[in-house]
This record gives sequence, C-alpha cells and structure tokens, in this order.
Amino acid sequence: MHQLGARVRELFAGGQFGDALGVAERRLDLCRRTYGAEHAMYATCLNDVATFEQVFARYDRAEALPETEAMRSRRRLVTRELLAV
Repeated sequence: MHQLGARVRELFAGGQFGDALGVAERRLDLCRRTYGAEHAMYATCLNDVATFEQVFARYDRAEALPETEAMRSRRRLVTRELLAV
C-alpha cells in the first residue's frame, strides 16, 4: 500500500496525471479489499482519486465518489477543533 502511494506521488510530481490516476485507482481497490470501505486509509485513497478527477476537470465523477464513515468522522473532528478555537 505504501509503495503504491509513493508511486502516485512520484507520478503526480512528474506531471504524469493519467498514470497517477490509474495507480491511485488500483490502490483504492486494494485498500477497499484489504481494510474495507469504512477505514481511514480507504478515505485517504478515495481522496487521492477524487483529486485526480478534479485535475482532469471531471468534477461530476469526483463528487460521485462515495463518502465513507471515516470521511464523515474526520469532518466531525475537524469541525469540533475549529469550534474549540
């Protein structure tokens, strides 16, 4: 999982966005099968795929990606931290 993430970042940094998206999608599938769709790592991988969809201006596809419980939990935590300031 870590090696795929490093490869995604390497491709992205090199401007190879299409290749980076392909690796990010493979990583997302592997993460879902390994950890499940409610795991925080899955939310991170899902965010990577959504970022690449936005790079290609495919906003409808990015918005159509499922929101996971991990993402909802992260949003609640961030909101609490912001309200505590």
